[in-house]
Amino acid sequence: MTSTSNSDARNTRMVISISIKVVRSIIKRGGALAVLSGALLPTTIAAQPGRLSIATCSRSMVEARAARSMPDQKRRIAQATKSERDAELCRTDIAYPVRGFALTYRAQAEAALGDRHAARVDFAQANQVLEQCLTDPLNYGTHVGAECDTQISTNVRALQNIEP
Repeated sequence: MTSTSNSDARNTRMVISISIKVVRSIIKRGGALAVLSGALLPTTIAAQPGRLSIATCSRSMVEARAARSMPDQKRRIAQATKSERDAELCRTDIAYPVRGFALTYRAQAEAALGDRHAARVDFAQANQVLEQCLTDPLNYGTHVGAECDTQISTNVRALQNIEP
């Protein structure tokens, strides 16, 4: 087997593993009918053409979180912007938290640099994306949804601190 086919096989196993976990989670929350009817699985779990792999999307989340600890605010903004752009090519259940956190970190850096307007805009946009994260069927009621909810609260407090 070539390295590409090994990678594809790993990604397929990862998607199947995630699919099983999601189905179990949905059934536990009383959504068995939607799963059994196929309403959720084909649109949210199946690989979509033109999308990044799960591993690449996960790496975007790690890079977005790494931006949080960068001391140079301009590099922090650049890294957060890159992570946000990459996330647009991920499945929605992964893209929402990546984009939300990347926008948050960019807003924090903009506030630190004194660009209040840009920071307010990015905090507001981050909160909109994080709200979508909360309501995504694959994130609802999970630790990812809880992280998005916590980040919204943190963003609201940060936004109040930068208001004139």
